[in-house]
Amino acid sequence: TTTGSDTAPDAGTAASGADCGIYAGQTDPELMLFTSSALAAGPTEGQVYGDGSELSITLSQEAIDAGLLPQFELITLSDSGGPVLISSLAFDPTTGGDGTYSTSTFEFGNDELVGTAVVAEFFAISDATVGDAQPYGDKLLLGNYCLTYGNDG
Repeated sequence: TTTGSDTAPDAGTAASGADCGIYAGQTDPELMLFTSSALAAGPTEGQVYGDGSELSITLSQEAIDAGLLPQFELITLSDSGGPVLISSLAFDPTTGGDGTYSTSTFEFGNDELVGTAVVAEFFAISDATVGDAQPYGDKLLLGNYCLTYGNDG
């Protein structure tokens, strides 16, 4: 069983109340919402992350065959509209054997962000070509999803 969607999220709505519309029309590769064909499934738009809720993605067979090891970063908008890194994270190393990677990490701090929309940028450090996944520096961008930030509080 996988969660999420294999289509790009609709930037205008959020299941958990966060305003994902703030990312509509973004052109910065770290802020625009998209899904590449390297992901078979991603998180549900607006789902809460950081409060211990499970977050998972499933790689496509092509991405699995390429040996991609996904990671993710949480990013928000600066006052000037650019990306600001909140945290850089890895999936639970006991997951991924079947192509589905997950984590239930607690975030600490950033209380001012609780309940707000953030971008989860899923990527792999790879020079492989996998479907329509785009290279960006040393990253292969797999997809950006809007999540609702939560924390340990």
